[in-house]
Amino acid sequence: MENSNQTKFTLSLAGKDTDVIAGLSAAIQSSLQLNIPLEVSKEAITRLTKDCEILLVTIQKDPDGVQKLLSAIAEGKFETAAEIGKSLGLTEAEFVDKGGGMMWLLALAVGAAILLWPRDAN
Repeated sequence: MENSNQTKFTLSLAGKDTDVIAGLSAAIQSSLQLNIPLEVSKEAITRLTKDCEILLVTIQKDPDGVQKLLSAIAEGKFETAAEIGKSLGLTEAEFVDKGGGMMWLLALAVGAAILLWPRDAN
């Protein structure tokens, strides 16, 4: 349902190119659309704060595991990344159980990427 009180963010992840047929290459791609409300509630900010705390604790507790997770993502090994993320407790269900909700963390990451993306091609 279309809602004029939200902004749509679409994120894509593509794995490494893979030879398919006759030298053509392709990459499997996954995408996610987040519908972010134009007005963010205080509850959302509370969840985002909790998300950041959970992520920080995870990074401090198991930096090697987080490094493996990031490497798997960068290499396009999404199944491996999902398994590592689950073993680290980085699932939406676990975030919600701890008072967070990763979608707000994801929205913040998208916003940061947009703000940091170089705008001058010169």
